[in-house]
Amino acid sequence: MAVSQGNRVAVIMAGGAGERFWPYSRRLRPKQVLRLGGRQAMLAETIERVSTLIPPQRVLIVAGEHLREPILNCLGPGFPAENIVVEPMPRNTAACMALASVVVEKRFGDATMAVLTADHVIAPADVFLAQIDLACRAAEASGGLITFGISPTRPDTGFGYIEAGAPRSDLGESVRDVVQFREKPDIETARRFLDAGNFFWNSGMFCWTRRAIAEAFRLHQPRSSAAWKPSPPPTGPTATPGPSSMFSRDGKKPPSTWRLWRRPRTG
Repeated sequence: MAVSQGNRVAVIMAGGAGERFWPYSRRLRPKQVLRLGGRQAMLAETIERVSTLIPPQRVLIVAGEHLREPILNCLGPGFPAENIVVEPMPRNTAACMALASVVVEKRFGDATMAVLTADHVIAPADVFLAQIDLACRAAEASGGLITFGISPTRPDTGFGYIEAGAPRSDLGESVRDVVQFREKPDIETARRFLDAGNFFWNSGMFCWTRRAIAEAFRLHQPRSSAAWKPSPPPTGPTATPGPSSMFSRDGKKPPSTWRLWRRPRTG
């Protein structure tokens, strides 16, 4: 199925142990279902932020079974329960995306996936939406994997960094190649990154077509990619397609260790 501009899906990573803001957050009350300075829970704000570009009916939320009810209670009856994708076991981004891609293929075909975090404060929303749209178009045009970088304002040791390479004007304004990803640095290295001017904070958000991420898994995680065709088909709102082997084998290798296109953002 060919990708069209209207065939876009948001995938929100909403797992977590609820430890970041303990004791206010708990295992069944992680920060994404809390109101932390806003008028509604962070997860609800994430869905609302992109709703003019991707409606809630095309938003998938990936989380553990223990968070299904807290998420539904947080979002209210208007959110489709079948859009919560249940992870069979805790893993990180790679396995989460493998599972989401199975669901996207079954429900939306070869859609473009905007992979978002559930608990970021992002403003202004219109700038962010414009950059999601640009990233989707770049992913559709190139068949590449797009990651969002944040322009650093200080030498921070709490973020991973993306080293940007040559501009890709053929894909859109401020799209650049990725040279490499760097783990959280010490303070002196962080200062060097800031002074260099071509390092960006790693936001942990991505954009790609379902076909492109499937091919990336085939190349970089071949053992897990064999588990992508679920049989028999799952049923029910909490069904998880595909065996848990995509999680239990080499699903801990994050997509940010693969070669990506990079799309910097502001705000």
